[in-house]
Amino acid sequence: MSGPNWIAAAFEETFNLPYRQFHKPNVPISSFWGTLAHHDLRHYAHSAVLPEMELSSAVPPPPTPPHRGHRNRLNIEHEPYRRLDFIYNMNAFADAALDFCLTELPSTRTGDSDFDSENGGGITVAARGFQIQNRTPIGKPSDVDRVLRWVIEYPLATINHIMHLVHPETVDYIVQEGGHDDYDKGLIRWVYWGRDENTITEALDTWSESVMVFVQPPWILTQADMDAFVGCTTLPAPNSQRKLRSYERLWAKIWDLCTQKHSHWFVLTTYWGWVFGAFSPGRTRVFTSQIIPFDSKAPTVLQCLFFWFTSAVAPGLQLPQRGTWAIPEVPEPVDSLEYISIPIHDDSVDIDVSESSWQASSDARSHSHSGVAPDDDEADAATVMFELLPDMVQNAALPANAPQVRNVDQMVTDWKQRFGPGQIHAPPAPPSEAPSSTTTNSVSTVVDQAHGAERHGAFMTAAREEMRLDYDHGGAFLRI
Repeated sequence: MSGPNWIAAAFEETFNLPYRQFHKPNVPISSFWGTLAHHDLRHYAHSAVLPEMELSSAVPPPPTPPHRGHRNRLNIEHEPYRRLDFIYNMNAFADAALDFCLTELPSTRTGDSDFDSENGGGITVAARGFQIQNRTPIGKPSDVDRVLRWVIEYPLATINHIMHLVHPETVDYIVQEGGHDDYDKGLIRWVYWGRDENTITEALDTWSESVMVFVQPPWILTQADMDAFVGCTTLPAPNSQRKLRSYERLWAKIWDLCTQKHSHWFVLTTYWGWVFGAFSPGRTRVFTSQIIPFDSKAPTVLQCLFFWFTSAVAPGLQLPQRGTWAIPEVPEPVDSLEYISIPIHDDSVDIDVSESSWQASSDARSHSHSGVAPDDDEADAATVMFELLPDMVQNAALPANAPQVRNVDQMVTDWKQRFGPGQIHAPPAPPSEAPSSTTTNSVSTVVDQAHGAERHGAFMTAAREEMRLDYDHGGAFLRI
C-alpha cells in the first residue's frame, strides 16, 4: 500500500478514527503529520496527554491506596473568620469539559504561532500528529519546586497560550508565581493565572477574577489523601475543639489563599492528579470535580484547564459563555466576605503561625513568613484604635437624660404582647431622635464589633421549591 491510501490506513489504525473526518482536501497530505497546534486546537487539545513525570530516587515512594501519607502537616488551624459549610462534588464535570472543548475550541487556524513571543513559552505538551518544538526537559523532581516546574512548563504554559489564541481578551492574563511561606515551603506552592499586575491601571482591575493553582508533591499529597480531600463534605466550625485533619488543613489553606487573592476558582494538583474547584460568592460553599489523572484522554487535562479557565473569566471579560460552568446561586450571608476584617496578630507573641495571619480585606503584597503583610498605615490605625477602645468605654460619660437599657427578654415579651398571632408585618415605628452625645448603646455596639469573634450576617433564604438543586446532586450548572 502506498500514497494516500497508506496514510489513511495508518491514521485510522493510530487514532481509531475515520480518516475522512479529519482529512481536509485543501491541506497537503504530507503536512498533516507535522501540523502546528494552532492550526487545529480542537484536535490538539483532545490528543495532547501530559508527559509522564517520574520521581527522583531521592524521594520516598508514595504509599499506594488505601494507605495515606502522614507528611502533609500544613501549619494552619481553626480561625474565627473561616467558614466552609458544604463541599459538593460535580459528577458531571468531565463530560461538561469534554463537550465544551469539542464544541468551542476552533478546528481552523487560530493565531500566528505556537510560540508566545510576548510572554515567552507557548505550547509545550507533545501530541501525536503535531509538531511541537519547544518542549523543555525538566528532570525528575525531588522537591516541591521541581514539581511546580513540571506544572508550569507543560500544562500551564500550554493552556496560557491557548487562552490567548482563542480569547485575545485574555492577553494580559499570565501565569504568576504566588510564593510560599517558610513554615510550609516544602509542602505546597501556588501560582495563579490572572491579570498581569504590571498592566493594572485601575483599582477595579485588582478585583478581576483569577484561577489559583495549588501544587503539592505526590509523596506529600498521596492518592488516598487526595481522595479524602475530594470526599470531605464540610469544615469543622471555627469554635470546634477538634484538631483539623490533614485534608481539612489543606482545605483551610486553599480557602485562605483564595480569599486573599479575591479568587473563587482554583485547581489542586500533584501533577499526577488534578482537582478543579470553585467557591460560592460568600465562600461558605465549594464545588469540586472528581480527580482527573494526568494521562486522562477524555477529557485531557488541557481540555479541563481550558474549560475551567474560560468559565472563570468569561463573565468579567464578556466572553461567549455558552457551555461554560457558572457557580450556582446558594443561600449564604448577605454581607460580603471580601470586606470582613480579620484581626491583626501581634508578631511579638509566640504563637503557631499559619497562612491565616493576614487581613482578607487586603490584597497587599507580602514580605512576611506567611506571604501576606497588612498595609502598614492600616495596621497602625487598627492598633491605635484597639489600644484606645478600653479607655473610651471606661471614660464614656452618659447624659442625664440617657435612656435606660432594657432587658432583651423583656423586650421580646413586650413585642409578643403588642402583636397578636398571625400578624406578620408590624407598622413602622416613628424615628427616634439620636442623642448628641455617647450613649451606653453606642459604646456597647463598638465593643461588640471590636471583640466579636463570630461572623454575623443576615442569610438570604428561599422556599425549597424555588431553590436551585443543580449543585445538590453533583450536576454541573452550565450556561446555555
